[in-house]
Amino acid sequence: GYNLDKLIQEAAKGLDIDIHLDMMDVSVLNSMDSVIKYIVDTAARAESYRIMAFKGISEEEIKFIEDETLKILADDDISHELQEKWLKIAVQVDYQALFKAMAEASRIMSPEVITAIKGIDVHSLQRRKDMPTDDVAGDVLDIIYTVMGKIIIGGTDKTIYKNDTFLIIDFGGDDLYENNAGASTKENPISIVIDFAGNDRYLAKTNISQGTGFMGIGILMDIKGDDIYISNKFSHGVGIFGGGMLLDMEGDDRYIADSFVQGAGIFGIGMLIDKKGNVVEKI
Repeated sequence: GYNLDKLIQEAAKGLDIDIHLDMMDVSVLNSMDSVIKYIVDTAARAESYRIMAFKGISEEEIKFIEDETLKILADDDISHELQEKWLKIAVQVDYQALFKAMAEASRIMSPEVITAIKGIDVHSLQRRKDMPTDDVAGDVLDIIYTVMGKIIIGGTDKTIYKNDTFLIIDFGGDDLYENNAGASTKENPISIVIDFAGNDRYLAKTNISQGTGFMGIGILMDIKGDDIYISNKFSHGVGIFGGGMLLDMEGDDRYIADSFVQGAGIFGIGMLIDKKGNVVEKI
């Protein structure tokens, strides 16, 4: 078994931050509708903590973090003045609230929730007609619009995911992820992928992808299959003023990326967890 919110609590303790969450009730998770409601409600709580984390920072300072952070991290020639300004803003973040947001969001990947989703009869789900092809192609069961953003439900055959979204639940197939695959954006400050099976390919062309949270929460969970993860910088379970997690539960996997990747945390918590199977390649 595994306990992600406990893991995050322990990581936060290493930074002298204590976080406590209320008990969760997963006994009602007996249908796709109840699972979706639970996920949206949990993500909304996480988002309220995330907003709280940046409450003491002005809009101008938030824009500075958004615009300058990746340059400061990636460029050795950044002036000391810029770095000092960045650090002064960084210490104003409420990290207890920020890590609480990540712990809350991680409950969506708890064993109880994953078991409840696995127990759903995929064939009983009504397939939505007239799917928007700019978001997704292939075996798509449904697209659901929620207060937290768009949810895409993929079936057991191959699905191609093109655009970024709040949540993807994919039941199987050798899928292709051309989007950021569970990385936060301004439009989706919390972004999650749960892929149950298949030899999947995660191919990101941009920075900040595949289980990365930049001023947000990004989680990518792949439960089974021999997968390949290819990305640029700030990818594979990275937290920058946020929380990021890439959790691969089983399979022989390949991880190829650039820099500030694979479990890096910069004023945040980053985790890359490969639980079972061989890591064929890690760059």
